[in-house]
Amino acid sequence: MQDISSLKCADRVEIFKHLAKKKNDSLNLDIVDSIAGPSYHNFLEFCDKVFEERENIEDISCRVKDGTCKFKIQYKKD
Repeated sequence: MQDISSLKCADRVEIFKHLAKKKNDSLNLDIVDSIAGPSYHNFLEFCDKVFEERENIEDISCRVKDGTCKFKIQYKKD
């Protein structure tokens, strides 16, 4: 993924790829299924938040718990 601070819009495709890719470039199907289903609206809100706070974000991640994604933002240290 490009550097988060360089996002020109709440680029949902780039954010989705960053969250759903495993280290070996395969897809985490649990995350894909959750974002495509019960976590879709939370994902959209998360994308907006990432874009709004992009200057202060180091990284983003998510994990699936009980069938829904739990999104996390790691902020830059001062």
